[in-house]
Amino acid sequence: GQMAYWLLTGENPSVNEYDLLLERHVSPEHTLLNLQAADVLREAGYLVNLTPPDVSLPDGGLFKPDLVLIDEQGSLLFVEVERDTDKSIEQRQAKWRNFHQASGGKMFVVCDNRSCMRNIRSEINYCLGNKPLIVSLTNLADIQTGKRGEGDRIWLEVKQKGIN
Repeated sequence: GQMAYWLLTGENPSVNEYDLLLERHVSPEHTLLNLQAADVLREAGYLVNLTPPDVSLPDGGLFKPDLVLIDEQGSLLFVEVERDTDKSIEQRQAKWRNFHQASGGKMFVVCDNRSCMRNIRSEINYCLGNKPLIVSLTNLADIQTGKRGEGDRIWLEVKQKGIN
């Protein structure tokens, strides 16, 4: 197929979205979850970048967001997409600290199910303690059955600490 396209057009075919994303994510399952999350977020009115650039942090760290959104007000929002799997505690804590630093404390997380959402909430609370933040959480299992958060939004939980 790629050769035929090249012969007909004289141009190389573009890489398909799945293959491009598979390079960025840890597994086919996480890649598919990112695609599903992007669809839900687009339906909710966000512009979605599936391949955002890495964010260099002031402390020399690096944050690699799964998705970047632009909301109705034109604000840039970082999103992490999470599966309900066991992961290294140290890596996860570093991830949440980097996410907090890169986002200025405005953290958006899309999970695959309610159990994952509960675990992520606990991880973030434990890792970031009393740091000021706003965490918006949702999960695809509940969203796909029609559940919505306050104001009929896709974010099922929005928790704010220390930000006015």
